[in-house]
Amino acid sequence: MFKKISFQELNRDIQIRLCVIPQCVSVTKNPDDETGEQTASRQRKFLDLPDYIKIKLITEKTGEKIQEIGKQYDLQLLQLADIARAIRSYYFGELKLEDMPAVLFKEMGVDLDTAKEISNIIIKKIINDD
Repeated sequence: MFKKISFQELNRDIQIRLCVIPQCVSVTKNPDDETGEQTASRQRKFLDLPDYIKIKLITEKTGEKIQEIGKQYDLQLLQLADIARAIRSYYFGELKLEDMPAVLFKEMGVDLDTAKEISNIIIKKIINDD
């Protein structure tokens, strides 16, 4: 039986990947709270997507763009996870683009104007970028 390693025990590079790659980010705010069933459900939804979307959700390029947003707005790692989670939720059909600013405002704890700016960057540089 494998011992579950807590998020804090992981090295920094793995923590970053788990927060900025949309398919890797946990469905819960605290990565340690995600259950096996939640992980399996996330994987099933992912497998049903077209290949070009799967690539967008697992590529380092998307993670790098999320990190750039983080640097621009001086965000913490778990705030970057909120961005990655919102992107994944959009592609899973769980979040409409017009609702993204409100979700980021609520989840990230940034002001609404900042949430709108971040949403616009996400749409321009990630969702509309082929």
